[in-house]
Amino acid sequence: MRRADVVAVAFLCLGLVTSCSDIGISPPPGSSGNTASSSVRSMSPSEARAADRLQWRMRWREDGAVDLSSPTGTFIRGVIEGETLLLFDWDVEGEFPGIKDAIPSRKDWMPPLGSNDYQTVDEIYKIANIRDIGDNSAVALVCTTGQVSTDEAAFPPYFDSQDVPDARDRFVAVERLTFHREGESPPESRPGPKLFPGYDVFGDWWVSEYTDSWAPPSGPDEWGREPMPDPSICGDMGDLTSPGPSFPGWSGAGV
Repeated sequence: MRRADVVAVAFLCLGLVTSCSDIGISPPPGSSGNTASSSVRSMSPSEARAADRLQWRMRWREDGAVDLSSPTGTFIRGVIEGETLLLFDWDVEGEFPGIKDAIPSRKDWMPPLGSNDYQTVDEIYKIANIRDIGDNSAVALVCTTGQVSTDEAAFPPYFDSQDVPDARDRFVAVERLTFHREGESPPESRPGPKLFPGYDVFGDWWVSEYTDSWAPPSGPDEWGREPMPDPSICGDMGDLTSPGPSFPGWSGAGV
């Protein structure tokens, strides 16, 4: 299910409280009063919740227009991954500190109504193009394919040789960011096993436009949206069924 569908389904839950589960937080191991071994670190509530209710696999291709560990690559990853996490009932600012300053045009930081307990993100991304537009500003085109899904009862599985993506999952979409390189630069990131950084990956840079919803190819629609940029710019997006965790991941203190 694409992210636009997640939002659409969420609004169907208005007034249907019995059909839309509240997000629960699993207690960390050891909270029942049992003494945990001193050699085993107790998980925080968010870590326990992620282990119990979140499947998150964000794989970024290395053959894009910019080094993923560079300030530009780090900033773009932080913006897109933070925006994706916002589809679920999570503390986005806690996992991506500074994101509210990085996207000042967003006024609503609440997740869509009806965000469910079991959440799966299994996507491949590529930063296909960076175009400088002057005044330390640039436009990035970022390609994506895969699924963003919520389910009240069970996790949709990660893609593999047994659970293959359908045509909708394999569809390649293009997202566009206009961002401004002002003040302190984002840090260069290092690969790691964490799903989220837990530290500021934005610096003073900020986004003035983030577009991931487009008109049909025939032209502008009644909402004034323009057609999606030509996805041929994306080239090879890789195999959604190939094994492996998020890449490059984060090396910070987040979940």
